[in-house]
Amino acid sequence: MVGSADGTPIAFRRNGTGPPLVLVHGTTGSDWSWRFVEPLLAHSFTLYLMQRRGRGESGDGPEYSLEREAEDVAAVIDAVGAPANVFGHSFGGACAVEAALLTSNVLRLVLYEPPVEFPYPEGSIDRMERLASEGRADELLEEVFLSEGILTPQDIQALRSSPTWQDRVALAWTIPRESRADSEYSVSPERFARMTAPTLLLLGTASGEAFREATARVRAALPDVRLSMLEGQGHAATIAAPEMIADEVTRFFSE
Repeated sequence: MVGSADGTPIAFRRNGTGPPLVLVHGTTGSDWSWRFVEPLLAHSFTLYLMQRRGRGESGDGPEYSLEREAEDVAAVIDAVGAPANVFGHSFGGACAVEAALLTSNVLRLVLYEPPVEFPYPEGSIDRMERLASEGRADELLEEVFLSEGILTPQDIQALRSSPTWQDRVALAWTIPRESRADSEYSVSPERFARMTAPTLLLLGTASGEAFREATARVRAALPDVRLSMLEGQGHAATIAAPEMIADEVTRFFSE
């Protein structure tokens, strides 16, 4: 547990042996989001698996923003006690790259399809908030996964049978606020001009146009960045192709 800049307690779990690697999960997830990738990376790295604010043993603050999330990530990185590598997936990627502006303890970054200026259809976030307030979390979760091209109907059917589906349903209330944050989030070369951490962007060849455009914005904004394509994958390769993800991450962080 570590205290963030606003005093919110942020929990993380440690596993593995080797250089430190902080893992920052995406929306509807927690430290268990890495369950397929974790055992593959734990052989090479000491993993610090965050529970982002509002879930698990982490607390939450009265005012929500992407800036608070970035401060949380920076607090975990600094708690490692040594410079660390960082891997952020989806919304966790946006939190991670912003954290790199707040601490000098980031060695390298891997960002897997961070949603920047994500083009939600007009009224869709309002609908998310309505579904959440009405307790229709299961419907909200499925609708978001399908409408944003994160999962196919077959993927959702498989995920429904996994033990984490109900965990994701329980966290569905966080979807509207994170969606509103990433719809308003933008990047520019000026803001990241002094960032020194080399960055690897991961993009699935089967991912939708919104994720391709968001990745292109990040690529244009960062000073030291490369792109690697995940053949045949979409936004959920941490589940569908964990070996591919682990190989990309290990290769980049071991250079």
